[in-house]
Amino acid sequence: MSTWASLLAVATAVTLPIPDRAQHEDAPPSGWCGETAIQEALLHHGAWVPQRAIHDAGKSKHPDLYSQDVPVALAGLGVEFDTHVPKKKGGFAGFLRDAIDAGDPVFAGVKILPTRHPEWGLDHFVLVVGHGPKGFLVNTTWSEQSWVTETTGKGITLAGGFYALRIRGVARPTGRTSARATVVTETTTTVRLRLACVGKETGTLERRDTPNGKVQGSWPLSKESPTMTVDVAASKAAWFYCG
Repeated sequence: MSTWASLLAVATAVTLPIPDRAQHEDAPPSGWCGETAIQEALLHHGAWVPQRAIHDAGKSKHPDLYSQDVPVALAGLGVEFDTHVPKKKGGFAGFLRDAIDAGDPVFAGVKILPTRHPEWGLDHFVLVVGHGPKGFLVNTTWSEQSWVTETTGKGITLAGGFYALRIRGVARPTGRTSARATVVTETTTTVRLRLACVGKETGTLERRDTPNGKVQGSWPLSKESPTMTVDVAASKAAWFYCG
């Protein structure tokens, strides 16, 4: 049985709790799909980073991140990742499935059919956050999620997929683990985040301005209050850890 056939044969879906986000209103006409997908992955690992800051971290010569810029941006932001190696055992679908099963989202390049640019290897970037009988669940960066497969019909397709980076985590101070962040509300100036220390019933939540910067704030968590809501500036990065 092929990897795709075995994937579609599973009875239930495995999905990660990572909501889709829209590209920022400041994005250029070409869009910030890569910046948005990276932002979603960073939130999963406890960090709020503005899309503009993510773009700047990629040091791109273009208005948006290109495939060669993405690893630069990830490294600059302290993200730990593995890159898919084409033709490796298990294939593209296997790489995606193994990552999801381990709890890691995957930054992936896809085509959109009918494509306006058949000469391009990729048309769009998404964050893969699940797999199941319908294929793979992706955050489209268009404020919606979609199940996609290798179909060659209309819309997003994984046919010929080759570009993927498994997001394993972010840099963190010694003795700390990454928190989980979810956007509750967002304005042009302020973002309200709900923070949790997954797998820890009690502990301390810490905020830092950089992955290894000084602690800017801390809050105790308990069984009675396992989450904390914190407001951050929309234009500035904030990293949250559990101690």
